[in-house]
Amino acid sequence: MMQCFIGEAGKPQIVDSVTRKCWIHMVDPSEDEIQYIVRELGVPLDFLTDPLDVDERSRIEQEDGVLLLVLRVPVRHDETSGGVPFATVAQGVIVAGDHVVTVSKVENELTRHFVDGLAKQCTPERPGRFVIQLLQRNALQFLADLREINRLTNLIEQELHKSSRNEELIGLVNIEKSLVYFITSLQSNNLIMKTLLRRKIIALDEDERDLLEDALIENKQAISMTKIYTDILSGLMDAFASIVSNNLNVTMKFLTCFTIILMIPNILAGLFGMNVKLPLQDEPQAFVYIVLASLAFAFALSAVFVKKRWF
Repeated sequence: MMQCFIGEAGKPQIVDSVTRKCWIHMVDPSEDEIQYIVRELGVPLDFLTDPLDVDERSRIEQEDGVLLLVLRVPVRHDETSGGVPFATVAQGVIVAGDHVVTVSKVENELTRHFVDGLAKQCTPERPGRFVIQLLQRNALQFLADLREINRLTNLIEQELHKSSRNEELIGLVNIEKSLVYFITSLQSNNLIMKTLLRRKIIALDEDERDLLEDALIENKQAISMTKIYTDILSGLMDAFASIVSNNLNVTMKFLTCFTIILMIPNILAGLFGMNVKLPLQDEPQAFVYIVLASLAFAFALSAVFVKKRWF
């Protein structure tokens, strides 16, 4: 899929074909669409195909006056899939003259935010500023997803207070995987923004440099939050692992004590069931006495266990 947009009153307006100062948005493009952009804008072919690999690493590359930024952007998985709730994919951002091309294998919240007109100020007619807006929005999207991860963690924690099932523990493991994806992606994106700020790869005025510095601050905040949530989650998993182990010990202790108590009636029944001369064998109420004695011994032993807090 390929769409072309121009900036109008701070919002993207879709156009039928590639024009001057436009943004070309490509999601899983066909071979014909890729070849069309190569011919029209002179973009190297690998600049368009590399970001289609969802595992492509973040980097900056220049060739024949065309700039490629490969970012890692967050994507949310379907909650019904039962897998990792969040992951990251590659998002290519290409600056070719006065055109900006975004290309990725899957649709994501970063570009959808601009396509749907949710951005306060969308400026595809100013490539440098538009790239910085994408970087800033990407950092904010990471922060939003981190807040959602924290919410999911709290929900699972509440469920674990009620019952320690494997589903909740697996959910925590999957969230931990998401945080690993996030921290590696944020750190690589951080290097890209530092490079853009330090080197004059894109012409930026003073306001645009300030905007890039703000994006860098947001990205650093996301890195800090990810590290904090990772530490909290690791401590939470260790704590619940100890709780599960302790609950197992308590259960085993209860079953052991209950088994010992049940052994007393079995012992008395075994003794008085022997085919030899026994006390009370001529007593008409012998059965009642034996039952009462069994209950008395069982209650006495139960009282001992309760006093020692074993039961």
